[in-house]
Amino acid sequence: MSSFAERRPNQLSGGQQQRVALARTIVVEPQVLLLDEPLSNLDKTLRVQMRQELLAMQRRLGLTTIFVTHDQEEAMTTADRMAVLDKGVVQQVGAPATLYDYPVNAFVANFVGTMNLLPGRVRERNGSSLTLDVEGVGDLRFPVAGDVPAGDRLMVSFRPHSLRVEVEDGAGAAREARDPRYVWMPGTVDAAEFLGEFTRYRVRVGSRHLAVDQAHYAGSSKFPVGGAVSLGLEPSQVRLLAD
Repeated sequence: MSSFAERRPNQLSGGQQQRVALARTIVVEPQVLLLDEPLSNLDKTLRVQMRQELLAMQRRLGLTTIFVTHDQEEAMTTADRMAVLDKGVVQQVGAPATLYDYPVNAFVANFVGTMNLLPGRVRERNGSSLTLDVEGVGDLRFPVAGDVPAGDRLMVSFRPHSLRVEVEDGAGAAREARDPRYVWMPGTVDAAEFLGEFTRYRVRVGSRHLAVDQAHYAGSSKFPVGGAVSLGLEPSQVRLLAD
């Protein structure tokens, strides 16, 4: 910033002003650095650049930093430990990957990335599996994990990228027998958004809509809107939450 030393504050860009503010704070050698949404007024490109600079500075100085943000991407890329709050109450604390893969409730699941949630009623429990009557979908059977909540109602939660998508050919039962690793659900593509690295589909399954992400490769074809598909859900990617 030495080349900008003669400029007035109003002659500095937003990112430059943020760098000056950080320098003024760090020069007094604080034991803890408190940052309250420091990047919220910057455009996306500059926000990413400043986020990387903040992280590098924090690592270089070994300075304990508390970073408050509503931006899930900022939280997940900068944090060693995250705390998710709802109405002032801490819902879960842990590493970003832990909160992403193993959210404790629907609020955390939806805050840390995009999550599909299907509410259902427990129809059967035994030592090895659980059957849920999912509203608008029907019976789905999942292996029982040690952390399945008790109760008559549960929510099936899973990320959009964890679904396998195939064109429905009317042989859903045969496909399930051929690849029993997946729980299959028939659906209809209602919308598609091309987002560069992937295409996000909005797929209607019974009376519900699911977000489905498919990686994009040059020359790959999209599933047509209105087309019938089968969604394959791998049980290891499912998190059962209390409803």
